[in-house]
Amino acid sequence: MNKNNISVITVTYHPDLILLEQQLNQLTECLWVIVDNGSKVEEIKQIESLIQYRNNCTLIKNVSNQGLAKALNTGAYYINKNFQNIEFLLLLDQDSVFEKEAINILRTAFLQLEAQNKQVGCVGPRLIDFKTKHQHGFHYMKHGLWKRSYPLEKETRPIQCTNINGSGTFMRLHVFLGLGGLREDFFIDHIDTEWSFRLLAAGYELYGIPQAIFDHRMGEDSFRFWLLGWRVWPLRSPLRHYFLFRNTIKLLKLPYIPLTWKFWALIKMKITFMVYLTFNRQRIKQMNMMLKGIRSGLK
Repeated sequence: MNKNNISVITVTYHPDLILLEQQLNQLTECLWVIVDNGSKVEEIKQIESLIQYRNNCTLIKNVSNQGLAKALNTGAYYINKNFQNIEFLLLLDQDSVFEKEAINILRTAFLQLEAQNKQVGCVGPRLIDFKTKHQHGFHYMKHGLWKRSYPLEKETRPIQCTNINGSGTFMRLHVFLGLGGLREDFFIDHIDTEWSFRLLAAGYELYGIPQAIFDHRMGEDSFRFWLLGWRVWPLRSPLRHYFLFRNTIKLLKLPYIPLTWKFWALIKMKITFMVYLTFNRQRIKQMNMMLKGIRSGLK
């Protein structure tokens, strides 16, 4: 596989250096752009030490936290300006862990789908929750329902999706730039949701690739629960719930977001609100930040 035309963008913010090094070691032949979003001076020095002998790595240092979307856009614009040979982008969270072969699988699947005359917007891996070891599944819509597909372990066929998680997204650089990159005002949560629906509205298709496997952390922590099968519930801070609720409201106002998603998003907001109000130790702060997010989204 020619990895010289692939660039990886990882956004760091107080990163776990062990996990970051694991990422770098898996893809030594790819161009790597790390965009740091205002980590501490000592953390920056540690990142610089980690990449000082890696000729394929560039570090872009933001003075403050500019948000995940803006940081990823910054990386993509830098690549487009400075490296004419790059055709593909791989977007990564700083704590995603994967085997080298997963990237080969993503790229091969992408090209095979294109060879079948598919308008491929992006492909993404099967995400396995780091703590519970349960897969997050691939989202799709059917008969007015917002559902998840949980492919069997040995499944090899690409799964057409309605939404792709941000970490592990593999796409063509010109598609990313042509659609204007990610919405920077979203800052962090639902960036991938908005991007996925914008791709679909532009006539592209999204595919999950079950053979490409990433360990992934959704939220600050997670637990599993039983509802017609084991499922993963991410645990988020009050601040994250502010962005999640605010951006959900923003998405509800966009014309290219399907009504099916809007309906089920409202239900999920209500469930999340009740779960945290009932069971979370920070219930008052959680409630206040959720309500603040709703008010901000309505403005």
